[in-house]
Amino acid sequence: MIRGVTFGVIGVLLFAGCAGDTDTSATLSDTQCTPAPDARCDGADLAGADLAGRDLVGIDLRGANLAGADLSGADLTQANLVGADLSGADMSMTALVRTALDRANLAGADLTRSRLTGATLRDANLMDAEFASTFATDANFTGAKIDGDIDGLLACNTTMPDGRTENPTC
Repeated sequence: MIRGVTFGVIGVLLFAGCAGDTDTSATLSDTQCTPAPDARCDGADLAGADLAGRDLVGIDLRGANLAGADLSGADLTQANLVGADLSGADMSMTALVRTALDRANLAGADLTRSRLTGATLRDANLMDAEFASTFATDANFTGAKIDGDIDGLLACNTTMPDGRTENPTC
């Protein structure tokens, strides 16, 4: 059982390729991924996981499935979420400092009151994402797909999807 993480009835998440694996022929049934600082959980299936308030600094979640996960209040500073599926995830009040979210799917994600400092979201899907009171400083949204209301995004020296810099001297 992974303390503080809810994975439904099975109690643990099974995943091939987590930190410490030396057997490259590992299967989904014989390894575990424990979301923790600096853990290697690329490709993990954490859909619907309760990771609220967790310290996940430096975690590698490239290509991971975090659809519908609760990441509210989590610290994802310097995390790698390139290509991850975060659709419908609760990321409110999340620290996304120097976090890589390029090509990530954040469709319908709630980023209310989150901090995007130095984060990269190049070519990310942000359709219908919520940005109420979200701070973006030195962030890069180049090529991101945004159709929802981004009026709540408080941008400072941030590259917007069209390539223009929002508030370059704030």
